Amino acid sequence: MYEYVKNDEILSQLVKNSVLTEKQLATYMAYQFRKYRTENSEIYTRLGEKVSKGVFHRTLQQARRNIKRSILTIILLGYLDITDVTDVTRDITDLIEVGRQIKNIKDLALGQEINDFDKKKALELLSDILRRLDKAIK
Repeated sequence: MYEYVKNDEILSQLVKNSVLTEKQLATYMAYQFRKYRTENSEIYTRLGEKVSKGVFHRTLQQARRNIKRSILTIILLGYLDITDVTDVTRDITDLIEVGRQIKNIKDLALGQEINDFDKKKALELLSDILRRLDKAIK
């Protein structure tokens, strides 16, 4: 998936609770999948809108900085041993796997008729993770 899907309820919840803005995520995704240039190399696209090369790259740098800071924050918390997130997950790879599982549930639901149960299951898993994070990080 290289496009940011605006009507994806799960993606919306994840973005809302992350340090990335919608534009930063869309820019980062477009860049990663090389889906951002028009025929005119000075005009780039993001979320279906044309943006200048400068705006695109500035937003891309902001996204990269926020991603880096998020990862370093997790490392910092572990280094200082000031929070216990063992109830939430054992390490960062577990978090990435949870994200993949949520996406797989959603993709399975979309591959068939849209299954509200599977969508609800994915949203409940995400909500549970957010609740557990709120309890673990005080």
